[in-house]
Amino acid sequence: RPPRAPHLRSIYAQCRGIADRVHVCLWNHHLRAFNKAADMLANIAMDDRKSRQVFCSDQPTRAPRWAEVTRLLDGDLRQWRDAYFTGGAEEPDADAE
Repeated sequence: RPPRAPHLRSIYAQCRGIADRVHVCLWNHHLRAFNKAADMLANIAMDDRKSRQVFCSDQPTRAPRWAEVTRLLDGDLRQWRDAYFTGGAEEPDADAE
């Protein structure tokens, strides 16, 4: 369902269009408690005031903050994988956060 906030509707429409083109069939809320890597990446981008890409080949020389993002990402994905692939959980309750 599209967001209520007017400033987010166009961004949502763009994302929805991309998701449709790559055949995403389920789109649900990922609780902040299990989305710490995205939160940290957003904070880094805001603090640095720039966008950047980090690749696997950068790993030997990556800064400590990228190592922390990788650690958080592993935990975030583990929770999602365990809930949806091994646990058979239903969609998360978006109002639970």
